[in-house]
Amino acid sequence: LRNSQNIPCAVEVAMPYIEQSNILGELSQSELAMLTGDPSGETIDTNKVEAAIASADALINAYLFGRYELPISDGCATIIFIAISLTIYNLYAMKYRDSFVPNEVLSRKSEAVKLLESIAKGKIILAGAASPSKIISNNAFRKNYFTEEQLEEFRDFRE
Repeated sequence: LRNSQNIPCAVEVAMPYIEQSNILGELSQSELAMLTGDPSGETIDTNKVEAAIASADALINAYLFGRYELPISDGCATIIFIAISLTIYNLYAMKYRDSFVPNEVLSRKSEAVKLLESIAKGKIILAGAASPSKIISNNAFRKNYFTEEQLEEFRDFRE
């Protein structure tokens, strides 16, 4: 897709929204190790975990760009839930290439994306998150319905 509105394709995030320890709150050490490629379930491939987290962060930022100042401030429980859900899905997708992703993981990913859509549309507000410092609009190239002459006539009429 062409980036015609000068929206950055990526937002550099100083720190990810979650860490490996957040994932270990949802999965056991051996489950995470197996998802990252160790069939014995002993060693976690941190590079794969970091890649899954980065992918989740990128999706979150893509949805919230223009609605909030990015990255969202530390500790937002909704963003942490979304990031964990997307990261776990990403780990399963990397391991199994979508051939085997448990229904629970799929439904959490779906719920996370729905939350992101609602946040992006302003239906859900993130308390404490800063709005962007400038207004971003996609109306820059919208066709005007009135000519400048018609607008001037209206201005004269109002006065």
